[in-house]
Amino acid sequence: MLRGKRVFALIPARGGSKKIKNKNLIKINSYPLIYYTLKSAIKSNFIDEVYVSSDSHKILKFCSKYKAKTHLRPTSISYDFSTGNEVVLDFINSYKILNDDYIIYLQPTSPLRKSLHINSAFNILSKNKRIKNLVSVKKINYSYEKLLYIKNSKINNLHSDKLITENRQSLNEAYLANGAIYIFTKKKFMYKKVIPVIGSFPYLMDNIASLDIDTYNDIKKVKKYL
Repeated sequence: MLRGKRVFALIPARGGSKKIKNKNLIKINSYPLIYYTLKSAIKSNFIDEVYVSSDSHKILKFCSKYKAKTHLRPTSISYDFSTGNEVVLDFINSYKILNDDYIIYLQPTSPLRKSLHINSAFNILSKNKRIKNLVSVKKINYSYEKLLYIKNSKINNLHSDKLITENRQSLNEAYLANGAIYIFTKKKFMYKKVIPVIGSFPYLMDNIASLDIDTYNDIKKVKKYL
C-alpha cells in the first residue's frame, strides 16, 4: 500500500509481436522474458496485487504460477496498433479500482527494472505527498533543442536556428521515458483516459537498467547484464 491506498501492478503482455515472435515468452537465461517483470512486481514492498493482462492463454497460464492474477484481454485491444491507454482503461473497467488507488504499469520489455527500482520510486512518492504520479526516464546524449525533422524533403527545426549550432553544453539536457515504470492514480488516468506523463515526477534510471527489448540484439545485451 501507499499512503493507505491500494497499489495494483498491471503487466501488459500481448501474445503477438512483429519483430520477435512470442516475445513475452522467449527464454532469456532459462526464464521467459515476462518472468523478470513478474518477479520484480511480486517482490515489491508496496504492491498489493499483481495483474497480467493478455490475450494469450499460454502467457496467463505461466503467470498464474507466480501469484499473479490473470486478466484475459479482449481481442479488440490486442493488435499491434492497440495502446497502453486502452489496456489500462479495460483493467479499470473490469475491477473495483477506487479513484485514489494507485496503478503501476510495468512493461515486460524492461527486464532489468528490478524490485529495488520499484521500491525506490514508491519511496519517493511516500515521502512527498505532493507527488501523485511518477514516470521513469533515462538521460539521452543530445539536446532536444537540436532536434530536426524532415517534411517535403526539407529539414525543419523544432526550435530556433541559433540553437542548432550552439554547443551542447550550453543547452538543456534531454530525457526520454524509458518505459520501465509508470505510477499514477485511477483518478488521474480517468481525467483524460491517458497514462499521465507530462507533469509527473521523473525517476531517473541508468542506461543499463533502462534497456528495452525490441530486437534480438537487445536480447543479447540483456543476457549479458542478467
